[in-house]
Amino acid sequence: MNDQEKLRIFLVEQKYITVAVTLDDGTPWAATVRIKRQSGNVFEWDSFLTAEHSKAIATHPSIAMTMFTADDGNTPIDHLDT
Repeated sequence: MNDQEKLRIFLVEQKYITVAVTLDDGTPWAATVRIKRQSGNVFEWDSFLTAEHSKAIATHPSIAMTMFTADDGNTPIDHLDT
């Protein structure tokens, strides 16, 4: 299995993503959200528009996202060559 296949499987299997933003006062803020839909490198998640991260994205659309999987021995990713 090549890296692209491993990555595709990893992304499809994800249920949550942590979104990191910067609040208006410069404070960093991270929130873990449930992934609603994913297509390629585009993610949609469920959040109230009044949530801190939603308000921050509206004014500062540059964000960082992270996701991980616990190594249960069945995960096809041991590493990706980058």
